[in-house]
Amino acid sequence: MNWNVASSIVYAWVITIPASAAVAAAKPGIAVVCSEYDKDRVPAVTMTVAHGQSFELAGMRVDAISVPGHTLGAVAYVIGDAVFTGDTMFVAGCGRLFEGTPAQMWDSLTLQIGSLPPATRVYVGHEYTLTNARFAKTLDPENPAVDRLLEKATAARAAGLPTVPSTIAEEKAHNPFLRVAAPAFTARFGDIGEVSVLAAVRKAKDEF
Repeated sequence: MNWNVASSIVYAWVITIPASAAVAAAKPGIAVVCSEYDKDRVPAVTMTVAHGQSFELAGMRVDAISVPGHTLGAVAYVIGDAVFTGDTMFVAGCGRLFEGTPAQMWDSLTLQIGSLPPATRVYVGHEYTLTNARFAKTLDPENPAVDRLLEKATAARAAGLPTVPSTIAEEKAHNPFLRVAAPAFTARFGDIGEVSVLAAVRKAKDEF
């Protein structure tokens, strides 16, 4: 299969420095898009975007959403009824807090990505679903949405198939980082506020 790559959009500088440089070298003149914050950290950048900015990619409208947490310059891109979340949101998970704070991640997940329409398809940066579902089960054992995800992900990975995409509605049902206000989480971590619960969940996942 021959791919005609016209543009490269960058989610977070940490993982894309070698990728963007390689793509730019292989395809001179390609458009490389990243956040304004990361403009000095990503090689070969031809365009930067700010929160709420729209641009055209291969004839499609793309809306940029600033989603710091994993990194400070992380961006999610909305194209039609789909959102590409990079390493900020995974299926039933979120990225490690390499540069950002729990408050930033909470805002990015809950108020930014989580405010998209429920049917929005979620395309993530890594296939971590099975491990994430197993972790979610330890914190939210009575949640049938977690059980459904665990069954689906187990079957998909056994067959060599991807688990992506998810939807916003599904993430709100099974993603522990979007369920920090749910009774199962306040019962486990205490009534300490959503940001503090998210921080505790992230710590638990780091140690899982």
